[in-house]
Amino acid sequence: GLKEVADAVASATTAVWHLQRVVIKKKDPLTHVCFIDVLVPSDHALLCQQFWESVMRTLSEAFTAVTRPSAKAGFVRDALVGGYPKLSLILETMFDRLSTETTMKGVQPAVGPHELQLLLASTGPIQATFLAGCLNRMSEAVVAAFPGGARSLPTFTEVQKCIGIIHEELKAGATSPQLSALVASTAGKALALLCEKAEYMSASGPDSRSPPAAPAPATPAQARNMALCSQLQEVHRSLGSLLPRLPLGGAAALALSLDTLQATAVETVAPLFRSMMELLEGKVLEMHALNYGAEDSAGVVLTSAYVAEAAAIMAHFRAEYLSKFVPVPSPTVASCAGALVERMAARALVFFVRHASLVRPLGQAGRLQLAKDLGEMQLAVGTSLFPLEQLGQPYRVVKAFRSLLFADTAAIPSAGFMRELPSSIVAHHLFSRLPPRFQAPHERSGLNPSQYSLWLDSHTQEEAVRGLQAALDTALPQGSGEVSEATVQAMQVITLVCEQAAM
Repeated sequence: GLKEVADAVASATTAVWHLQRVVIKKKDPLTHVCFIDVLVPSDHALLCQQFWESVMRTLSEAFTAVTRPSAKAGFVRDALVGGYPKLSLILETMFDRLSTETTMKGVQPAVGPHELQLLLASTGPIQATFLAGCLNRMSEAVVAAFPGGARSLPTFTEVQKCIGIIHEELKAGATSPQLSALVASTAGKALALLCEKAEYMSASGPDSRSPPAAPAPATPAQARNMALCSQLQEVHRSLGSLLPRLPLGGAAALALSLDTLQATAVETVAPLFRSMMELLEGKVLEMHALNYGAEDSAGVVLTSAYVAEAAAIMAHFRAEYLSKFVPVPSPTVASCAGALVERMAARALVFFVRHASLVRPLGQAGRLQLAKDLGEMQLAVGTSLFPLEQLGQPYRVVKAFRSLLFADTAAIPSAGFMRELPSSIVAHHLFSRLPPRFQAPHERSGLNPSQYSLWLDSHTQEEAVRGLQAALDTALPQGSGEVSEATVQAMQVITLVCEQAAM
């Protein structure tokens, strides 16, 4: 059988390798010419390599002959193609054993990477036919489940059947490292087809981008895209569970394809999440229409209307949209939708802090109101979108900003919360402690808070800090008259924060 052939090739190669070792060491006692120099001219390969190449040519010719159309060879061809994973395992196991047994210190082994490639190439026609069959089976499964166009989305059973066929092909190819990588790459082609079909099946147009405002439910287009995203998530999750069980080459090839699949799943619902984020940001921007300059804190009782409305929007989004995903986005279960929700939650908090830092004038009552609004925003985000403790840095920024609001100006540079806050947030807030004639960067540039926020999104922290320092430097000549001690202190801290950020 095939195993006996492999053993015979290994045995013969080992014998040639031993012969090669001997003739490399032996010399003619009279002429002192090395035997190997007589047997092998200097421009020829060594004995072992010549023998291996000859055997591989013979194997290649035999496998090629089997794949030619012939009634006699049909059974053999079908058996070899169907059992190619076993054939590949036999050959690679033989090669590994041969490499191990002929590896000695100071001696070139019988085989190396070049010989492995020759061995695999010898089965080329069988391998190509096997991989073509794999691709055909997986592609048929994909098309059966995801036919493309405006047809109905596949049922749970149809999706599971598609996943099961791809599973079987990947498991069959996992018998050897080399074949696993080839089958995983072939599965990648089937997954690329799935992504293409999914793009055709996703709904587009205004309905898919409708802002998810209460009390309106999800549109049919949004419901379709959420269901499609859930199905793609399931394919990604199920195939991803195979990664630890595949050889490294196969796992790496499959992971790349799964990344593309995940990107497609995200793109199906990206318009919905973008419209939701724009709606939330629009609500947060309403803080700039309020007066936070009051000093009397007696009237700080209620949450600002814009925060209450933002909380209602998030609660509606959870009830009418996020609940439609399978599984429902949660930090305990990794999913594409879950990653989008986490990103949205982080953005909502950071966006609120950014604009809270731009508010001026800011009196004692304004600080209390901002702190109350920030607390309500935290509660809404944690309840409706994502647990705050698991957001990491964005949550720490929120807590640090609350401390910054009530910190004494002189104590800010050495405060512990400075480790969590971006320098631009601190410097922007400190401008609220300066007189109106000291214009903030966006005021100096004639930008409204929304425009300035877009500018901050597209520029680095360093660029933002340089703009803050430039705004302060520009205002200094105008404010060179008498200034209060508090103003001088705030200016000094802004300069210090900017200098530290530039280091």
